[in-house]
Amino acid sequence: MAQLASGVAARCKRGVFALVHGAYLCLPAGARRLIVRYRPLALREFVRGHMMPVINAPPGGLYTGFRRLERAPRSAQLRPGLSIVGFLGYSFGLGESARALVRACEAARVNFETISIEAPFRRPHDEPALHPRPPGAAPREAALICLNANGMHLLPPELLQAAAAGQYHIGHWYWELERFPAQWLDAFHAVDELWAASPFIRDCLARVSPRPVLFIPPPVEVRLQRAYARADFGLPADRFLFLFSYDFDSYVQRKNPRASIAAFLEAFAPGNDGVMLAIKTLHGDRYPEQLAELREIARADARVRLLELSLSRDESFGLISVCDSYLSLHRSEGFGLGMAEAMALGKPVVATGYSGNLAFMQPDNSCLVGYRLVPVGADEYLYGEGQVWAEPDIADAARQMRRLVQDTAFRIGIGAHAARHMAEHFSAHAVGLRIRERLEAIAAWRARSP
Repeated sequence: MAQLASGVAARCKRGVFALVHGAYLCLPAGARRLIVRYRPLALREFVRGHMMPVINAPPGGLYTGFRRLERAPRSAQLRPGLSIVGFLGYSFGLGESARALVRACEAARVNFETISIEAPFRRPHDEPALHPRPPGAAPREAALICLNANGMHLLPPELLQAAAAGQYHIGHWYWELERFPAQWLDAFHAVDELWAASPFIRDCLARVSPRPVLFIPPPVEVRLQRAYARADFGLPADRFLFLFSYDFDSYVQRKNPRASIAAFLEAFAPGNDGVMLAIKTLHGDRYPEQLAELREIARADARVRLLELSLSRDESFGLISVCDSYLSLHRSEGFGLGMAEAMALGKPVVATGYSGNLAFMQPDNSCLVGYRLVPVGADEYLYGEGQVWAEPDIADAARQMRRLVQDTAFRIGIGAHAARHMAEHFSAHAVGLRIRERLEAIAAWRARSP
């Protein structure tokens, strides 16, 4: 009886979400932008906390015609190449990751096209998605689906039909804790294999996945459209500048801005006016209590500056380019794009030595901070009950921050090594070659299979 009630509740939630999502897509573009900017806090919390994660459909439910444990026979109607599917037209992490994978495929001359999915309550990206699928074209042989596990129900119907015709589905999923949520296990039925952005995610998925899981990260390349100065952001030019940047939508407890402020204050005593910590935030207006708390903490020391700015992608790169060091005392990351971008720009990064950022951070190219594992607190993160994450060592972080200020040769060397490492292993061309090689291996295997 309880299982039946749970299934009915899940179907009702999905139905409500479908109605809300459909109504949103019927609105004019201007109205959608207003909703993205001013959506009520209660509505956002309901969507994020109650509808989006519900994907554990019973057999014959959410993945009807798509729940296959064995690969479907390949149809002769499938075209060669890859479809990249995701939130390609939107300015948030999953959209940026999908666009980065598009750039990788471009660099390696992979035969591909894109299928962009609408993202309710998200700000549109300022650049149009490239390589759109031609109307009426037959599906490609493979699809790279850049949606998280709890978003697989947003797949358009043509992708479900393509799966039935034997299209090979590759999921590119993110998750920020060590254990994958049991509530999302059914999503594995929607893919043939998974690509993980970091070894941290790969190991998390591999513990429960019935599908192959490979480490294939998004490329990280930063090309500024112009030179930036600190004055562009209202920052003084004569201070050693640490920068930390985060989005309130990404869970404040996980991003852990309190730790960055605590480490800065421990590293540099009051009266040391040669240093500054800038904290760039986004979407703080959606979390008024947490924003007020952060403002109060920062107000205690004039050397801590909050930048409550909505920047273009290039302006965000520009802000990183004018800092002396990037700081992230996070509790856990799936990948850690801000840190990776700073390293690509040759900036020394001080960051918690735990989770997804270890995909690109090593002791010789960054300043890794010690930590201890602690339980995830109640309501601190989605499906955090019984999980652990890192509590960074504030004293260790402060020591490494002081060294960067005092030891110029060390700072320059770390930054240069970081830039070389990112260019060698995380360029669009390097990642694109890995993608192309894997797709060729899949195609060869399928050609040999009956």
